[in-house]
Amino acid sequence: MLFHQLQKHHWLVEGPQFNELHEFMKETYTMTHNQVDQFAERITALGGIPTCHPAEQVELAYIKHEADGTYCVRNIFEQDLGHMGEIAQQMRKTIAIAAEHYDFGTEHLLKGILLEIEDQAHHLERYLGFDSLESGLEHSDAEIAAERMAS
Repeated sequence: MLFHQLQKHHWLVEGPQFNELHEFMKETYTMTHNQVDQFAERITALGGIPTCHPAEQVELAYIKHEADGTYCVRNIFEQDLGHMGEIAQQMRKTIAIAAEHYDFGTEHLLKGILLEIEDQAHHLERYLGFDSLESGLEHSDAEIAAERMAS
């Protein structure tokens, strides 16, 4: 679910930082696709069959896909960050289950994916931060201009 949502955001992002955000979203959905592929390969290696049907994926997903349409960048990043947080929580539970069953391969794989998700979430948090060049200013523009003239 997250992969498709991130890809949509890559396609529809706009604004003054378009190129940077467009590439960031491409990196993020590509990373997510690779994680899904690794996990599906692990399921196959253990004798299972990964879920492939879109309707079944929707039914099993613990995050919901947003409605069609466009949204401002801040809103999509906030939503994506929330979804990554939910995925991280679920992964921690799955890692514990894998460890309980001595499935160290799955545990190791999921721990690596969890680190990647946490890193990507950190980047989203940074994008959502206030402009550090502006947030520290305590004076009005007129006061700053006066201080510059005086120095």
